[in-house]
Amino acid sequence: MRAYASSLAVALFVPWRAGRRVERLRTRWLTAYATFHLLLASALCVVLSSWAYLAGKGAILGLREMDMGVDDLPPDTPGQVALGLSVSLLIWAALLGLLLGVCLAVARRLNGPDQDGYGSARKCLCLATPWLVVWAGSILFANAALEGELRHPAAAVRAYAQLKERGYRGSSAVDPGQPVRSSFTVRSRLLWVTAGFPIVWAVGLRPRNGWRGGAGATRIVAVGGCWLVAWVVSRVLPWIAIGAYAG
Repeated sequence: MRAYASSLAVALFVPWRAGRRVERLRTRWLTAYATFHLLLASALCVVLSSWAYLAGKGAILGLREMDMGVDDLPPDTPGQVALGLSVSLLIWAALLGLLLGVCLAVARRLNGPDQDGYGSARKCLCLATPWLVVWAGSILFANAALEGELRHPAAAVRAYAQLKERGYRGSSAVDPGQPVRSSFTVRSRLLWVTAGFPIVWAVGLRPRNGWRGGAGATRIVAVGGCWLVAWVVSRVLPWIAIGAYAG
């Protein structure tokens, strides 16, 4: 517990010291540490998905109001909701795992045959994973404040259900209100973490052997490489399907 607390403090408050910290930590322990934060961040992402709204509708408003689809279809059962939550969790875990994989690929390319340098970069990546939780929690809180879920959870869930079923947020089809665009779609949320997480990871990297410019050049190349690879990967991802199943 003490090792976890100290590692968490380094990752969140002094990430530029990660390179020194990881030398004293075992790879197996850091892998478990990173896996825990990856799953926790994925769970927070699921809470902001439409599946979680559906579960919230059933819990807050009652099982009779769990129908979020077309009126002539039967209400979604708790089993269907649980399946949807599980699929959403797996998709978010895969997306965040893909981001970590991009960073690992850049670290491998950056260090070349230097196995010690690559091992240190991989450990720094694991140590930085609490920032995934910070990102997911911050967006969850921002969305809750924007949608009024903190003060009026039942009203917020009912309004979201109406938007999904009827296509408007106003009082009726005659007075539907302004067109609604979600501020926190899957793609927009991933854009934020893709932009920020490589920076948090890179500030703890040690200088690449034989490079001029030292640690600064290493970190700039690492961040730029992550952004470039992530952009290329994002161009081939099936965003429509991801958005439909991840929420």
